[in-house]
Amino acid sequence: MARSIDEILDLLKERIHSTPKGEWVMGRGWNESRLVERRLLNRWDLDRAAPDHPVYLHHHTCHACVLNSRGLEAAKIDRHTKPPPGGWISVDQGTGEPTGFLRSNARFLVPVGLNGYRPRPSHEGLVQAIKMGAKEAVKAGLTSLHVASADPEDIRICSDLANESELPLRITLMPRVELLDSLKRIGARTGLGSEWVRLGPIKIFSDGSLIAHTAAVSRHFEGEPGNVGIMEDQKLFTRQIKDAHRAGMQVAVHATGDRAMEAVIDAYEEALEENPREGHRHRIEHGSIVPRELIERIRRLGIVISTQPELVTKYGDGFESSLGRERIHQAYPYRSLLEAGVVITGSSDCPLTYCSPLKGIQAAVTRISENTGSVISEEQRIGLEDAIRMYTINAAYASFEEDLKGTIEKGKLADLTVLSNDPWSVSEERIGDIEVEATIVGGRIAYMKSS
Repeated sequence: MARSIDEILDLLKERIHSTPKGEWVMGRGWNESRLVERRLLNRWDLDRAAPDHPVYLHHHTCHACVLNSRGLEAAKIDRHTKPPPGGWISVDQGTGEPTGFLRSNARFLVPVGLNGYRPRPSHEGLVQAIKMGAKEAVKAGLTSLHVASADPEDIRICSDLANESELPLRITLMPRVELLDSLKRIGARTGLGSEWVRLGPIKIFSDGSLIAHTAAVSRHFEGEPGNVGIMEDQKLFTRQIKDAHRAGMQVAVHATGDRAMEAVIDAYEEALEENPREGHRHRIEHGSIVPRELIERIRRLGIVISTQPELVTKYGDGFESSLGRERIHQAYPYRSLLEAGVVITGSSDCPLTYCSPLKGIQAAVTRISENTGSVISEEQRIGLEDAIRMYTINAAYASFEEDLKGTIEKGKLADLTVLSNDPWSVSEERIGDIEVEATIVGGRIAYMKSS
């Protein structure tokens, strides 16, 4: 992992040597908090290594990117470009020139790639990436994945791989909301497909990222007066939620800040009042800041919270500094949600965290910061059994599959993970170190640890 801007530039130079002049160079995963310089990358940094290639480097939050000067030219972004709704173009305070750092929807100003927005691998590259990702997932003990914001090519490739028996695990694809009209025209519904590849909920966005300080919050981030994050067009996402609900689809909305959470809950409530439906299992993805007054509404409406415990242990001390001591107790309040009767599922948001469910289970139980060793909101720690349920039966419930998977019972799919130790037999701080000995999917060995 690159630990300095110069190390990032060295990696960039390596890729440029094998990339024809003028073609895009892409990368992802940089994190300014892990760099010795402790600052954001900018266009002028990247220009030093790539004066003749457009460069697009995805931020580790997946909610921002940085372009070099050639990349900005290709995207037609200059000092006169206005950010789109829900987007933010960073500019140099002295000159007014864009720095190349684009947050949230400003990323979609880059008009290249197969999906019409961002640079993307070729079809062959995407096939290999999906196969590689699936291989890593079974090594981590996963037997099923939920893939958010799937586009037509993602759906096509996963279906083809399943038909060719080249998928080692089961995949639920969450189509991006732009596909809703097409799915309605062909009468598609959540659950369409097979036990290997199926359609899950429609994925919608309401705000940005808590890590990137673009989550829509009700009170500004500490030390950033005026920054209350970025909310998507509320009328638009409310209409999208209602439309998908009316069509009989399950809905999953990305919401991190408390302001976004309340707006999404309002939209779900309106949708259910206009078109009542039992057992909808609509979801909120992340649910990062949840004030106590919203928890009872979440339970009453039957909303499922799909969350990522490792975000607490990886970034919790940063959350505390950006939210303050009062609000940090509203961040990822697992115990409060469980005690209220809310169904919570565990996930990784990989590559933002490891895809290992064992590391996620450890994080939910301990909430110990990887950076400082302190416990983040100790009162929100949960027991091991509840944490395991988040990644098993609760995850199956979230995709209407609790009759097929999530527990070891007669008549269910033979999807099993063999561990080197019983999680109850090791200390809480060592759960993530338990090794996966084998992953079995459909009664067949998908992964076996080398002796």
